[in-house]
Amino acid sequence: MKRKPFNKAILPLCIILAATGVLTACGSKNESTAAVEDGTTSISIMNVLYDAEPPKPDNEVELAIEKYTHTKLDMTFVPVSAYDDKVNATIASGELPNLMVVRRVKDPGIVNAMQSGLFWEVGPYLKQFPNLAKLDEAVLKNSSVDGKIFGVYRSRTLARYGYIYREDWLKQLGLEVPKTVDDIYKVAKAFTENDPDQNGQRDTFGMEVDSGLKILNGLTVQLGGPNVWGELDGKIQPDFMTAEYMQALELLKKMYNEGLINQDFPIAKKGDYIKKKEAGMYFTTIDDVNSYLSSKDQPLAVNAVQNISGPKGERIMATWGFDGMLMIPKTSVKTEDELLKVLDFVDKLADQPMQDLMEWGIEGTHYKIENGAATPTEGAEYNRPYIQLKWDDGANMTPGNQGEIMTNIQHMFKENQKLAIQDYSVPLTSETNNQKGKELQKIITDASVKYIVGQLDQSGWEAAVDAWRSRGGDQILEEFNAAYKP
Repeated sequence: MKRKPFNKAILPLCIILAATGVLTACGSKNESTAAVEDGTTSISIMNVLYDAEPPKPDNEVELAIEKYTHTKLDMTFVPVSAYDDKVNATIASGELPNLMVVRRVKDPGIVNAMQSGLFWEVGPYLKQFPNLAKLDEAVLKNSSVDGKIFGVYRSRTLARYGYIYREDWLKQLGLEVPKTVDDIYKVAKAFTENDPDQNGQRDTFGMEVDSGLKILNGLTVQLGGPNVWGELDGKIQPDFMTAEYMQALELLKKMYNEGLINQDFPIAKKGDYIKKKEAGMYFTTIDDVNSYLSSKDQPLAVNAVQNISGPKGERIMATWGFDGMLMIPKTSVKTEDELLKVLDFVDKLADQPMQDLMEWGIEGTHYKIENGAATPTEGAEYNRPYIQLKWDDGANMTPGNQGEIMTNIQHMFKENQKLAIQDYSVPLTSETNNQKGKELQKIITDASVKYIVGQLDQSGWEAAVDAWRSRGGDQILEEFNAAYKP
């Protein structure tokens, strides 16, 4: 199997053409390579690389994948830092693999590529395969464009957001795990003022907030509002036009003024203050707790909570339910028969042997089974080089020996799906939002930050919302609602 080198040179013209939907102007081999010989299907794949180096050719994991799926793989690994640009350039060049991981499937250039017919619409074929037939209908809808499914989504937990907190600090101060939005404030105040690390200094604070401001969206949902976009009286509207968003802004402003959140939050990076042992809570995807529990340097006594009540009961800000898709270009997979061969490969990746292989490695080398659970072999490093091809939710996988906290988190993920409040705009397409959405969102994000830090009053906030509406927001409202089907 070959390893194609990653060329960092990206043609600006090609990227422009990709973003505008003109997809064939940069040349194309357009050769079908999903060939079948002696019962083996040759498949070229472009995949994301998170490690420093790609796996070596003919490594035992890739050979095991090939043997199980009856394929010959031609893998191209691209570093994650350059991956999205490489996707755009590859689309523009027209020289596409048979299968590619596409992460930013709602970006305008990718949406235009789908609408222009560059990728196979796979929706009509999914029911032919045992694993693909089980894809969640709600998440399929979220991943769709104009009601059509152009790839196999990479599953992620819907109810994934919550609070990571310092369990040892909570016990030190004699506090209960927070259960309400009011409790979140009270615990944050105690973590700031009552010396939870017992060093005699006021050097801790209650809530870490980063520049992404996800906690603002999360609090809005917990207070009863929408998740970015929601429905009211049969129409959808953005969260920042709701009373609940203003309540969340006011709460964060109060916490900022009292020093309960880090004062540099407009520029702070994700997770920095938890790692520094300065912050007591953090709103994030709660399975991140594992990175703190398993830290080789200084593991933290952390835990996680999701079930926070507000005026409308327990509500959890949902993810999209997926993180990118596995997509099949028509330029390299030209016939329906070839498409079915590639989909068969993708379907087999969700079988238990493949799930275990991608997650745990080779049994007997990288892990062993103890009491029905996969336990990594000490000293046998396995970096999961093919995990980005994993699209299944893990239901078929042998569970890991992951400890009580992570086991409880996995239980929460399953039980709390019914509490997940989804973003209604995800499956909708708006041309104005494609063109101006990021620019307009910056108006709201900047105004939110300024309001929290006291640089903007109520009239200034209202002026920012008016600016959003007049510069294209009203058109986005109109287009989203025209596409919305309750």
